[in-house]
Amino acid sequence: ALVLSLIGLGMRHRAESANRAVGLTAEFTVVQDLSSASGLSTIEGLKRLKDQGLTAVTLSETLAGEAVADGRLEIRRLDAETSLLLGDPAVVRRLERASGVQVFEYSGPPGWTISLSPTRVRGLSLGLSPEEIAVVQAAGLGVIARHGNSIGLTRSTLEGLIREAKEAGGVGLLPSGDSVPGRRDLQDDLAEILKAEGLPYLTAEFSRMSGDDAIRTRIPELTLRLHAAQFAEIDRLTPAAYIERYVKAATERNIRWLLLRPLSTVGENPLSEFAGTMKEVNDGLRREGLTAKLPRPFTDPGIPSALVLLIFLSAVPLVFWAASGLLGSGRLAWAAAGLYALLAAGALTTTTRPFAALACAIAFPVAAALWLESRPKIRPWADFAVLIGLSLIGGLVVASTLTGVGWMLQNRQFTGIKAAHFLPIGLAGLTLLRRRVSLSDVMRQPILWGTAAAAMIGAAGIMFMLNRTGNDSPGAVSGLELQFRSLLDQILPVRPRTKEFLIGHPALLVGLLILARRPKDVRWHTAGLALVFLGFIGLTSIVNTLCHLHTPVYLSLLRIAIGLGVGAAIGALVWLVVGPRLSKEEPGPV
Repeated sequence: ALVLSLIGLGMRHRAESANRAVGLTAEFTVVQDLSSASGLSTIEGLKRLKDQGLTAVTLSETLAGEAVADGRLEIRRLDAETSLLLGDPAVVRRLERASGVQVFEYSGPPGWTISLSPTRVRGLSLGLSPEEIAVVQAAGLGVIARHGNSIGLTRSTLEGLIREAKEAGGVGLLPSGDSVPGRRDLQDDLAEILKAEGLPYLTAEFSRMSGDDAIRTRIPELTLRLHAAQFAEIDRLTPAAYIERYVKAATERNIRWLLLRPLSTVGENPLSEFAGTMKEVNDGLRREGLTAKLPRPFTDPGIPSALVLLIFLSAVPLVFWAASGLLGSGRLAWAAAGLYALLAAGALTTTTRPFAALACAIAFPVAAALWLESRPKIRPWADFAVLIGLSLIGGLVVASTLTGVGWMLQNRQFTGIKAAHFLPIGLAGLTLLRRRVSLSDVMRQPILWGTAAAAMIGAAGIMFMLNRTGNDSPGAVSGLELQFRSLLDQILPVRPRTKEFLIGHPALLVGLLILARRPKDVRWHTAGLALVFLGFIGLTSIVNTLCHLHTPVYLSLLRIAIGLGVGAAIGALVWLVVGPRLSKEEPGPV
């Protein structure tokens, strides 16, 4: 399993490392305002930002109300459902082409009528501004078009909008509003048009836009993810945290477009301040081996289905052994192994792969507990390495089999991530408990108040961890913890997971050392088993780290390695304090 997984991971790593370009973009209106406040033209402002890494400019569709405000269009009410349009014919033609509504010539005064109230007309799209396009092109930058789901859109209207964006030097479509253009009847047409025109689709990270999942699932080979911080969020960030947020988005989550907004819009020269911020983001990307230039979509790693099948089949003996250790060597173990074998055989298609991967994510840490249970004599450092290794292989199996552009874009996620994290801990606890007592005897014992209180505290701790575990964990992080994380990010190449280096790995190592030093002392033996059980939090976290399939695999492995090194060092330091005490104390009763 290890050898075959490494082959698959090598192919995945090549696909990830071949795409190291990250695009930096800013909104046209923001640059326009900052340039004006700094005494510069918009073209001059764009060129200064281009020198600091700006790759493209985000242009939002203009609305008819904006043309009214600048005097190019006048809207008069004829009746409750009809409006009269007066003004520039080019603006009216843009409105008809971009919004898909029909206008009719009117001779009352010469103009056009439209079957909408003036309020509704003001909200209609005029498409991208030709003047803004000309400015961006003059600065030598690409265009990211922003379009919403306007009323009256048709396939021909969508084709016109996408073609306009492409001809303007478009490098992507970023939907605006609460739904993608054409949602819902024309979303298939939108995907087809984007593919025909070769215009990438940009999906904003953490957005809940209606229709977004449908588009990026249909054209993953043309999809790129974008990260942006809202102004309300930026107000709460320090300059260092702002830079770190954007750099991490690109390095740790495979984000390939960064929409930058200024930290501040006041001062004598706010554009220079924004340019300095952009330079720092660019420098941070460069330090991580990334380049600020026009990005391209990810290519599929091309891992053969036959290799995925072999990886899963190679784990069949271990799954059977784990099932036998938990269920006995009877029919239940054979049934569990047989079910896994069927899931593995189905891995030639993508349907059953997540279920087979989940089985491995659970089986390998459980096998580690069973292996430890079978040891007649504890050799702490060697056993520590074996337990870590077995869990690591389980994570590698998941990371090498659930691979593809869809996983990189988070179109698909490892939905069993919480089960893979917590179920092995419970099963390992039962396995280790069998070393001390008979489980059947325990079940016959009355429940005491102390036992109940301990169980409630343990359940609360598990619920807290469960809430913070996952690809997009909703668990709140305190300000103190954020500061601690920031410190780790500054002194280490990548921040290890707290539950690995600060809890799991030290507890596992100290527990094994105690079991080896006092194998027959009831009190210390119980304490050692309790620490080993706590250590399984770190073992399952190793698997969990590799289940974050949108994170570059080299980064996950580096995170695991640093967490292991720091955790083992902390465990060794703790043992320097605890170990001498065990040597001096008299053994307790057997």
